[in-house]
Amino acid sequence: VKYLPLVNWYLIVEVQESEMLANIKHALIKTGFLALAMFVIAIVLVILLSRKLTQPIKELVRTSKRLSKGDFSKKAQVKTNDELGTLAQSFNAMAEQLKTSFDTLDAKVVERTAQLDEKIAELTQTRKELVESEKMASLGGLVAGIAHEINTPIGICVTAASTLADRTTETATAYHNNQLKGSALKAYFNMAQSSSSLVLNNLNRADELIQNFKQVAVDQSNLDKRSFAMKKNIQDTLISLKSHLKKTPHQITVHGDEQIEINSYPGAFSQIITNLIMNSVRHAYSIEETGNLHFEIKLDSEHLIIEYSDDGCGIPPENLAKIFEPFFTTARNQGDTGLGLHIVFNLVTQKLQGIISVQSEVGVGTTFILNLPL
Repeated sequence: VKYLPLVNWYLIVEVQESEMLANIKHALIKTGFLALAMFVIAIVLVILLSRKLTQPIKELVRTSKRLSKGDFSKKAQVKTNDELGTLAQSFNAMAEQLKTSFDTLDAKVVERTAQLDEKIAELTQTRKELVESEKMASLGGLVAGIAHEINTPIGICVTAASTLADRTTETATAYHNNQLKGSALKAYFNMAQSSSSLVLNNLNRADELIQNFKQVAVDQSNLDKRSFAMKKNIQDTLISLKSHLKKTPHQITVHGDEQIEINSYPGAFSQIITNLIMNSVRHAYSIEETGNLHFEIKLDSEHLIIEYSDDGCGIPPENLAKIFEPFFTTARNQGDTGLGLHIVFNLVTQKLQGIISVQSEVGVGTTFILNLPL
């Protein structure tokens, strides 16, 4: 309804409701279809775009998984010209470099392993040579020591024999000149008797030293197995070390049953005893310091136990676990090789199939305990 003032009329328009609603409905349907089409197109575009973006990423992920398993045969198949394509090219170049590195790595590992085995063999041989050299040096020390010890009784014998020869010449001359008196003859007999006794005693002493040395030297060289008295073996070894030990004020005692006899390697025990004592002499005491070195021999039904102790300076805790290692020494500047206790360890654990342990306290002393099967 609309009023028209010029003609003073009212304009009334009448439209059928069904006709009006039909037009609106038609417009709504067109709009809905258009919106649906746009939505479908948007979904398709999103799917296509996401595939374009995610497919290269998935390909890179798959390729990286193959690389992590050591498969360098596949490359990332990304052929786009964007940042993902550049990333894929860099990834493939890195994979190629890794493949080249892995191809040469096996050869390098084999080469390095061969070189390492060669060096280990050289070090092992050098170690054996040094150990043998140390053994021979120890034997050389025994030779020098026994020669020094024998020199004393032989010197006394030479002096006594020379005196006896001179007096015999004088007595014979006096006899031939009919100037020999009874008192002079009696004095000559007394002197001859004492000189003969002196010569005999010292020759026996030299013979004892030689026999001891022969036994120790043969044992240390050959390491033959035989039955022997343990305490006497230690005492014989101490005799061979007398020239070294008499230069020091140390006192050595050996306690144990003299009847303890075992069937083993006396040479190994001689080397062990020598190295233990010389280790104490060289490292446990300062110059002119008096030390007490002690051996204790025990025997049970299945084991021989030897305890060796000194009352020297002791071993610091940080060094205690390393004393049996080859070449470990705190006195290398004094010419020490660091093989003495290593030889002891090898002889105890390998030759004698035993166990060696050590207890030490700084300022109190050190004790080595040898537990050896019978």
